[in-house]
Amino acid sequence: MSIRLDRNTIGHLLRAHGIDAWGVADNRDHGLPLSPELPTAIVMLRRLDPAALNDLEHGPTTAYYEEYRLLNRGLAATVTELAATVREHGHEAVSVAPTTDDATAAEPLYSHKSAATRAGLGWIGKTGLFVSKELGPAVRLAGVFTDLELPSGRPVVSGRCGDCRRCVDACPAQAGRDVRWSAGMPRDQIFDAAACERHMAQTSTPFNGSICGICIAVCPSPRPPGAAGARARHSDGGRPRGRGAGITLTAALPSAQRTTSVLAPRFVCALPDASRARTWNR
Repeated sequence: MSIRLDRNTIGHLLRAHGIDAWGVADNRDHGLPLSPELPTAIVMLRRLDPAALNDLEHGPTTAYYEEYRLLNRGLAATVTELAATVREHGHEAVSVAPTTDDATAAEPLYSHKSAATRAGLGWIGKTGLFVSKELGPAVRLAGVFTDLELPSGRPVVSGRCGDCRRCVDACPAQAGRDVRWSAGMPRDQIFDAAACERHMAQTSTPFNGSICGICIAVCPSPRPPGAAGARARHSDGGRPRGRGAGITLTAALPSAQRTTSVLAPRFVCALPDASRARTWNR
């Protein structure tokens, strides 16, 4: 029996891959610069293990770096698998892996952060972080562009940090400008990416990578304290860390007959104005 490819089956596959939240952004206007010229963007995120944030407020740690790379690998495998599945069902699909720590501030890259705000998953914080509405800033992002029609929802078009400036005050590079983000705002208006990059290049770490993470550690926005109950809001029963890479769509489903009855994930989606995606690549 053939499997109907819709948001239910996609949601089941993503949950099987440990995805903690996902949404759909409408890209029919090609408003996401440097994105594939396909009308639908499936944006997904995974949260970092809270244990990897221990002591991160004092500077980058090996535990954080290893978790960062682990999630990048997992997300890259997930978007590759999802794009292949979509193509097998007769649609175009292009996967976009997570931005890596070797990207530079001057390099024009597609922005997962802008896509995530279009998908209604969160906003941009005062030091250029993407802040998930449910999970806070300790997340990694990836996506798949396709011509498959999926329902998209309401965008997030402005920051929700209020008067908080903890990330601005904690930033050792003084890169934050304490400015509230709004959709379409160039990154440099709120965040000095070059200063952040210089600081990371000059910081001695026990690993070979250019990441910081201090702003993530000090952000008070909601994120699970480590209990499984908080994860279930998006992943229905916990996050199978690192175990989803080999799961195919057919294997992820209980049976082909359940295609139309699989519970859809609690996702939010959006369509804001054309954000300056190339400016939010870190």
